[in-house]
Amino acid sequence: MHAPPSVLVAAWWQFGLGWGITGDRHGAGQGANMALDAGVAGLIGAGIGAASSVITIWIQSHYSAKRERAKAVLDFSIRHRAEVVENSEKIAGPVTVLPLAVYVHFQEGMLRMVESGKVTPEKLVALRKQNDDLVEQLSNMDSPKSTDTRRTFIPKADR
Repeated sequence: MHAPPSVLVAAWWQFGLGWGITGDRHGAGQGANMALDAGVAGLIGAGIGAASSVITIWIQSHYSAKRERAKAVLDFSIRHRAEVVENSEKIAGPVTVLPLAVYVHFQEGMLRMVESGKVTPEKLVALRKQNDDLVEQLSNMDSPKSTDTRRTFIPKADR
């Protein structure tokens, strides 16, 4: 005689011969799905790892370029100011040696123009005007009427 269907189902279930339904006791029928899930998870993990590496490299290169640019501007500014000091001894009469900040402002503007590839007479005039405005503001800080306690070293005869 044959066993009732409930007994057969219990036997199949016990030996992992279920219908492959999620949550069955032995995971019967899920070997292929588990391999697929592991493969997809591996690909997702590799994608995340690659993306994080690319982002990290981009951030490092951005800040490295920014640091190198600032270093170049400061080097140019120090060299420019040193040339002014050196040449001031050869000129008869008073010569103004401006604070380093003025040279940094000018060199930064020049570098920006050169990097953009748009060095025009109009832009050079505008940069010179900005630099003159900076010198004026620094001179006003040194004015006896100024309440600002910060001081620069622009000679009074040149204000």
